[in-house]
Amino acid sequence: MMAELKKSDLIKAAKELNDVLGLNPAIPVKKVDEEELKEKILEASGLVEPADELTDSTWKVINHLKELPSNDGDDDEDEDENDDENDDEDEEEPEEEPEEEEEPEEEEKPKKGKGKAKGADKGKAGKGQDKKKAKEEEKAAKKKEKSNAKEDQKKAKEDQKKEKAAKKKEKESRYTRLHAAGNAIRDNRGKTIEEIIEIADELFVENGGNPNEKESRTAVTKAIQALAAFGAIEIIDDSVV
Repeated sequence: MMAELKKSDLIKAAKELNDVLGLNPAIPVKKVDEEELKEKILEASGLVEPADELTDSTWKVINHLKELPSNDGDDDEDEDENDDENDDEDEEEPEEEPEEEEEPEEEEKPKKGKGKAKGADKGKAGKGQDKKKAKEEEKAAKKKEKSNAKEDQKKAKEDQKKEKAAKKKEKESRYTRLHAAGNAIRDNRGKTIEEIIEIADELFVENGGNPNEKESRTAVTKAIQALAAFGAIEIIDDSVV
C-alpha cells in the first residue's frame, strides 16, 4: 500500500483513466479539489474492464482509495491542522493558470479512448457492410434489367416474325389480278380479249381491289399466253375459244 497519496499521483492516475477509458466528460485535472479528484477516480475505476491496460501506479492509487475508510474525515483534519498551507495554495493557485492554456492535451483523448475506438470500428464496419449490400443490390438490379431487355428483344423479334407470316399468308390468300384474269377467261369463252380484260378488272374490284385496266390487261395477257402454251385455249380472230 502507498504510504501517502500525493495530488500529483492523483492527477497522473486521472489522466491515464481519461485516456484509457475515453471518459466524456473527462476527470478534471486543473484547479480541482483533491477530494473531488479522489471521488472521480473511484467512480471511473468502476468502469475499468479486464482488457483495459493500466499502469501499476494507477492501480496502486485506485486500490489505496478503495481501502480508505473515510476520505472526508482525513480532509477535514488536514484543513484544521494547516489552514495556512491552504491559504498559501489558494494564493499560489493563479500560477497554475498558464497551464490551462495547454489544455488542448485533453482534446486528444478520443484518440486513445478504447470505447470510442471500438464504436468507430463498428461504425466503419457497418458502413462497409451497407456499401457492399448496396453494390450487390445494384449489380442484381442491372442483371435483372439486362435480362428483361433481352426478353423484350426476343419477344419483339417473335412478334415481327408472326406479323411477317400473317402478312405473307394474307398475301397468299388474297384475291389477285391473276385470279380475276383466270376466272374471266374460264367463264367467258368466245368473247374478245378486250371484253375479257374488262370483265377481269370488274371481278378484281368486286373482290376488294382497285380498278386499273392497265394492270388487268397485263394479267389477262400473261394468263392467255400461259394457257395457250399448254393448249388449254385458242385465240381465233382476237377471241378466246
